[in-house]
Amino acid sequence: LINPALACCFSVSICASKAQEYTRRTMATESTPVAEPVLPCLDLRWNSQCLLQDQLATITGHASVTINSIIYVLGGLVGPGHGYNRQLIKVDPRASTVVYLDLEGPGAEWVQTTGASAAAINDHTILMFGGFRRHHNSRLLLIDLRTLVVREFGSMHDDRFVPFDKSVLESTSNQSVTAPSSWPDLIAVNAGPTCRDKHAMWCCGRFVFIFGGWGRLRSQAAGLEAVGVNVSKAYHAGDWGLTWNNTLHVLDLGQLEQGQAVWYIVPPTPDTPAPRAATSVCLDTLNQCVWLFGGRASPGRTNDLHRLDLATLTWQAMDCTGALPTARSWQTMQLLPERKQLIIFGGLQAMSLDNPEAKTTLKDMWTCDLEKLQWTVHESCPLPKGNRIWHSCHMVDESLFFLGGSINYNELYDTSGAPTVLKLDLYTVPSLEKTCLLAIREHKALLSKVNLLDTLPETLAAKAKAYLGTY
Repeated sequence: LINPALACCFSVSICASKAQEYTRRTMATESTPVAEPVLPCLDLRWNSQCLLQDQLATITGHASVTINSIIYVLGGLVGPGHGYNRQLIKVDPRASTVVYLDLEGPGAEWVQTTGASAAAINDHTILMFGGFRRHHNSRLLLIDLRTLVVREFGSMHDDRFVPFDKSVLESTSNQSVTAPSSWPDLIAVNAGPTCRDKHAMWCCGRFVFIFGGWGRLRSQAAGLEAVGVNVSKAYHAGDWGLTWNNTLHVLDLGQLEQGQAVWYIVPPTPDTPAPRAATSVCLDTLNQCVWLFGGRASPGRTNDLHRLDLATLTWQAMDCTGALPTARSWQTMQLLPERKQLIIFGGLQAMSLDNPEAKTTLKDMWTCDLEKLQWTVHESCPLPKGNRIWHSCHMVDESLFFLGGSINYNELYDTSGAPTVLKLDLYTVPSLEKTCLLAIREHKALLSKVNLLDTLPETLAAKAKAYLGTY
């Protein structure tokens, strides 16, 4: 017999899904536009019952990605006193587990870095670029989650910068990256990003993008100038011969199965955001764009919002109204796609331009309505010892998980009793879909016997199977 509560859940979900489906079909034949679905009110609440907070070691300056609701953490400093992280940390928020996995292969040594960035190119492959360990680097690594082997890309024609042909995006925007059962030797053709850390990185289709960062220009200025990059404007000089930059690099993975990836560069234009590092980006697949906020630039930190159109690779500065978040760097940002909102948390604030070394860490939270371009501060969710920099943020189901970081700019590992994992629930009352998915997960064993998932509407069935992982 089927649990009555589960049967009720299925009945409600089926009725709701079929009603929405009928409404869409009916409205499509009429002139009246289809109304947007009603979403529950955003009600941010910190969840003190998160079981992950006792399992994750203190870690800062790491790179991380989310794949099928699993968070993978690479690099960073484990502390206090444990040095650079060489392992792959697998965090499962649904199962409340943290697993430390040893990485192998010739490239595993180079995972031990801070300020690198990573992007998932498919369900079992991660690319990692750059970072700092004793000095900045421009290494491109491939991590195979099936074997835990790390491979480093070799280089070919690495003194040649090649401008990107934007017309390629029109025919390949939805092309995914496949991975062979065993990898050949990997080669990256053309010159890629210069040595750097604190850059932004994301993947869309078969392309990986890298923007900004902080590092050494070295002897590559002439090659950049040859393709139209005004180095004096694109690379803002800082201390110790280091620079901020605003170059956008594109890595084409169309031939990755054969072991080859190709670097291209998109020279900055007057609309490109100013050179910066420690910025935040969010990929908006629904609107085929990337949102960029804040970061460290000369002479100080910023609070500007920009939009990159992925169809044309053109930037647009967004003119936001009302009160704005304090200028900051090292904040985290997450897109709430159904709500068409961005949410930022924490970061590092310079107390004044006259004294840029006087800094403080932040614990405030803001959302930005992307239709109204209006920021809202959320003061109703205070968090003791919640200041955070050098952390990461991941959305799983209807909660945000903030991993690692420090509460003190002068102490890399200082959490002073604060949890290493913070969980923020977005809604006090879960949505109907979330209620259904929770019931499905609770009765997974029963469902596997009677094969009920396949009787659900296609969209809900797909979400349920993804929610369960395997079925």
